[in-house]
Amino acid sequence: MKVGRQYLGKVVEIRWRDPGCYLRQEAHELRSGLAALALWKEYGVVDDVTDGVVRIVHSAGHDPKNVVTERADEYSVTFVPEALIESVRVFVPSGETESGGVG
Repeated sequence: MKVGRQYLGKVVEIRWRDPGCYLRQEAHELRSGLAALALWKEYGVVDDVTDGVVRIVHSAGHDPKNVVTERADEYSVTFVPEALIESVRVFVPSGETESGGVG
């Protein structure tokens, strides 16, 4: 599925088929095609779409000295080839604002 730039910065659920699924199967259970691939649901923010690969950011970590500037030092991401994506669901903001934290 082609993932356009309209998804950049959006919180999404991306359903995709993972060819990295290695299973030992009995001959009578042997699957073919897409049915043989694991189905993943990734939740996060679409951060980049380059060369047919979608980058989904799940979380970002800030060193204490960078919290004020919000410059992330570390990310948890998944890279998914567009050709393996079955669907994209965009979550709509609820209108709530961010919490000020604990205390």
